[in-house]
Parts: sequence; C-alpha cells; structure tokens
Amino acid sequence: MAVTIRDVAREAGVSVATVSHALTGYTDISVKTRQKIQETARRLGYQPNVNGRNLASKKSNRIALIIPDLLKRERKDNITFRMIQGVYGYCSSHGLEVAVYAHDPEEMTYRQFCESHAVEGILISDLITEDQRLQELMEIPVPFVAMHSECLAPEQRIGMDNAAAAADMTRYLLKNGHRKILVAAGSEGSMEQADRMIGVLSAMGQENLSLQEEDILDWGQGEAGEDATITGEEQQAYRKMKEYLSHYGTGHHTAVLCFSDYLAFGIKRAIREAGYRIPEDFSLTGFGDSSIGEYMEPALTTVEWDPLDCGYAAAKLLHERMRQKKDTEKSFIPYRIAGRDSVMDRTNA
Repeated sequence: MAVTIRDVAREAGVSVATVSHALTGYTDISVKTRQKIQETARRLGYQPNVNGRNLASKKSNRIALIIPDLLKRERKDNITFRMIQGVYGYCSSHGLEVAVYAHDPEEMTYRQFCESHAVEGILISDLITEDQRLQELMEIPVPFVAMHSECLAPEQRIGMDNAAAAADMTRYLLKNGHRKILVAAGSEGSMEQADRMIGVLSAMGQENLSLQEEDILDWGQGEAGEDATITGEEQQAYRKMKEYLSHYGTGHHTAVLCFSDYLAFGIKRAIREAGYRIPEDFSLTGFGDSSIGEYMEPALTTVEWDPLDCGYAAAKLLHERMRQKKDTEKSFIPYRIAGRDSVMDRTNA
C-alpha cells in the first residue's frame, strides 16, 4: 500500500498541512522541522504525486474555486454567492483568473479539475472534516485556503471567530437583563457549534452563571433529516421549540440565543404559533447566516458578518501563499452585533 502524506504527518508528529508546506518549498517552516519531515518522508518511501508537482510549477495566474454542491444550493443561500463576489473582487483587481468547479465528484475529481486547468492555488468553501475528498485536496501540492469551513488548522481557513462572537452576543443579552437564556445550538458535532458554545459558556461564567441540560436545545446530526440542510435545521428548531413550549410555557427562560439565523426563524414560528410574543415573552437572537433577519417582524438581533469580506480575504491570503509571501492576513474576518427589535431590555424588570 502506497505511503500517503497523512502517514508522513503522523510519523513526524505534525499536521498534513505542515508536511505539504515542508515538501513544496514554503518558507514558513523552520529548518529543523523541514529536515525532520524530509527525513521521515525518505525513511517511509513517500513519493509525492508527479503530476501534482508539474501542476505546481506552472505559472498560470489561475486559481480553482471549489464549492461542493454549488448547483444544488437553495436560492436563499446568499452566503455562498456573496463569498464568490468577494473572490472575484480580489482576483479581478490582481490579474488572477478563476476556474469554478461545479462538477459531480464522480465525473471529475478535485485533482483532475486542478490539473486540467493548470491552477496555482485552490479556494474551497464549506469543507467539513468528514469530507472524503480532503485527503485528495491535501495531496495536491499547490497552496489552498478554506472559506467558511470547520476543519483544518487556523492558518488554512478564513472565517469568523465563532467563540468570540458567541461570547459577545451572550454579553449583549446579559447587558439587557437576561439571566435565563435558552441556547438553540442546532445539530451536534460541528466545530462551529462547539466554538460558539465555548463562547456562550465563557461569557456566562464571567457572570457566575452556568448552563444546564434544560437550557440547551440541540439534536444529533441525523435528527434533522437525511440531508441536514438549512431548511431541515429550521424545521427541527421549530419542532424542538414546540416541545419546549408545551413543557415549560413562558417564564422559564426570557431569551433564546440561536446559533444561526435559520434556527431563529424556526424558533420564531413556534413561539408565534403558541400565542407568545417576541420580544415581550421571549427575546430572540440569531447568528449571521442570512441577510433577511433585518426584514423579520420584529427585526432579528444577530451576529452580522459579510461573506464578501470572507471571499476577498481568502483570495488575498491564497495569492500571498502562491507568491510564497509570509501570511499577513488574520484568519478571522470582522463581525458586529446588530442590535434590533427582537431583544427586550429587562434591566429594570
């Protein structure tokens, strides 16, 4: 069985990305680490892909933009298209061509696409740890950056600081007098959800508050349906909130902090159908997955970020890596708490 880049990484005690950088000439690896990795690769008999090395040597000023299931996206998923705008915004002003991957993986692999288009770098979005094509992506010896993704080392991805943003939203609710907060966390198991929960717990801990099991609405990944799409998550949030309201009614919690705007949409529907009011009976917050929260009634308080910034920053970071420059762009993009009408001030209640 052929030795893979993951075997080298495991034996050397480093990440796959570090091995890739050390073997493809990056300057951000120390001499000691580079020598250790090269020696490990020789000892194991690791042979990098020859076609991939030829690919890396070409100067095409072309990057691959890989967005899994692009043609299957729902119309309301404007995050993806704002990110694409950001990518094109940077590339068009810096002389870079963009080759968009919109194929069925069974028809053309990532490697085949990148080789056929002679790309010098790869941008990919919505990458998850379980993606079977991650191994293939790691073995293509051209730099890549992941956008809006939950795996890889921080230096390989661009996105929001989920823990900090969740902590800020929690502080916003606490500042407005909400001490009994229900957290609608959504499907379990993602790094994004885990980071946001860390932020909530940190902010509450600073006020000597804690979360109990009854303070969290979440569910296993399979519970939202076979395809846990945005619509599925919204529907599951609606069902879970209906169950909560039938058991607790109002008064047990004064605010619901949702880990996505789409979860908030489902929560809002359940609250309204039960005859309760927002924000009088329940304050409600979302988390930056849409641009339509401000048009809700009442307008949704949320963590706001611009996917265009994400796409632009990702393209800029990739371009710097293609030129083997030291990274100057942070992995996190700006966000802000957009305080709107869905949160009631209870400081004097």
